[in-house]
Amino acid sequence: MNKFILLLSLVTLSCVLAIPQLPTDQQYYMKGSFNIPYFNIVEPIELIYDSVNNRQYISYYNGMDITINFYNQDNTYNVGPVKYDMVCTTTPGNGSLVNVLPTEPSSWVYNGTSTVNGVSVYGYSQKVTEYGRTGFYNFFVDENGVPVQFYMDGVDYVFGSHPDVYVLNFDVYSTDISSYESLFTVPTICNDAQEAPAQENEFSGIFSIADNLKTKEEKASKLFNEYKAEYNKEYSSQDEHDERFINFKSARKTIAVHNAKKSSYKLGMNHYADLSNKEFNTLIKPKVARPLVNGAEYIHDDESTTAIPSTVDWRIQGCVTPVKDQGVCGSCWTFGSTGSLEGTNCVTNGELVSLSEQQLVDCAILTGSQGCGGGFASSAFEYIMQAPNGIATEDSYPYLMQNGLCQDRNNTPSGVTITGYVNVTSGSEAALVNAIATAGPVAIAIDASVDDFRYYISGVYNNPACQNGLDDLDHEVLAIGYGTYQGQDYFLVKNSWSTNWGQNGYVFMARNDNNLCGVATSPNYPIPTKN
Repeated sequence: MNKFILLLSLVTLSCVLAIPQLPTDQQYYMKGSFNIPYFNIVEPIELIYDSVNNRQYISYYNGMDITINFYNQDNTYNVGPVKYDMVCTTTPGNGSLVNVLPTEPSSWVYNGTSTVNGVSVYGYSQKVTEYGRTGFYNFFVDENGVPVQFYMDGVDYVFGSHPDVYVLNFDVYSTDISSYESLFTVPTICNDAQEAPAQENEFSGIFSIADNLKTKEEKASKLFNEYKAEYNKEYSSQDEHDERFINFKSARKTIAVHNAKKSSYKLGMNHYADLSNKEFNTLIKPKVARPLVNGAEYIHDDESTTAIPSTVDWRIQGCVTPVKDQGVCGSCWTFGSTGSLEGTNCVTNGELVSLSEQQLVDCAILTGSQGCGGGFASSAFEYIMQAPNGIATEDSYPYLMQNGLCQDRNNTPSGVTITGYVNVTSGSEAALVNAIATAGPVAIAIDASVDDFRYYISGVYNNPACQNGLDDLDHEVLAIGYGTYQGQDYFLVKNSWSTNWGQNGYVFMARNDNNLCGVATSPNYPIPTKN
């Protein structure tokens, strides 16, 4: 009997010892795909991680977008599409390598075997609950410890975007990067490259900001370590680490102070907490603006609200597509634009068609926008008026989450055409209400740079620090309705940060509150062609 128990123990021990561990390689090559199932994005990716030499190669969509980081030489090359051509820019400055492996394996728990992508795998998991948000992370390796999949239901560990479901599949993985050394060869197109601002590379990570070091409080330091582990944060220097610590403490204070007082809305900590306001605005919300008035615009002066409903929600009429996700591309202006056209076309022609944000990212350059670098709704409408087939459907011209080559010369099937667009009377909330009630969803630009907007989770947002000047607007969203909640008037606004932000992707913006956040400063909507 004792021999049997001993034999069973030895067998059990051997099984335990055979479990492969999470990889901690300092050099590796991987090829696979980065997927966002919610928005049906499957982005091919090829990556070399080389922390030994402080350099990295990343390619998206089979070479459509290439970044070669030589942090050891203080230089980065970015090759990507602009309108119909591929261009190269250089970016000086420090940066952080993108590591697609768990950076603190000891915090992960082994949870058994399963099958992923047809491969028998061993799974490790991590459940993180912090500040009211819970993330579920799973990393799968094969019997040799080779990565198979990183499944993230929460904040994107790899590129640091908002909470959502992200899946990184490893098709090829090798710790011998010598066979891929040629990928670090600077492309010929970069011989005459122009220097560009660092923020134009949307996947380059968060940039260093040096500042005077602050004294570390023991409790705050412990919480910051937990925060870094939760969101897989790594910093390139001690200066950057100290600056992130300062931003983190500021965010905690902002949230705690706000939630401790009586307010119409609540806040919660998230992955944006270590960014300064300036960085957050640059990374997520490139500036939007209103172009000069021209013959394609019409001024909406009807401010009468006596004959319209007291509450409007265009979702009830089936004229709003599901909440979308701009990901880590500063393309908010395209989502506000397509959302307004989807809605007004539904009102005009009785059909809801999801339209292509990617076409606007790629093609609206000539009318004043900069793809993932920012833009505005009116330039989108200008482009759609000029395009031979108008704007394509989402299915025929799907979203890539990055700048691409413009495909409007390729007989892209038409989704919707427009005859013009309307600029609603600037500053008039009554005119905006009238436009929403009579025309449909309206694209609006707001000041989303106030520190707490990124942490909004519920209630009517009415921070008086919000500005409403034209130059203060930095984020394009979609007003799909209005109403009153607990005695406070609001505009019902659809965002493009997935359903994991706010109220399932929506925010109640204060209405009849002196044009708070500029909700009525620059509204506009297109006039669809009648079928």
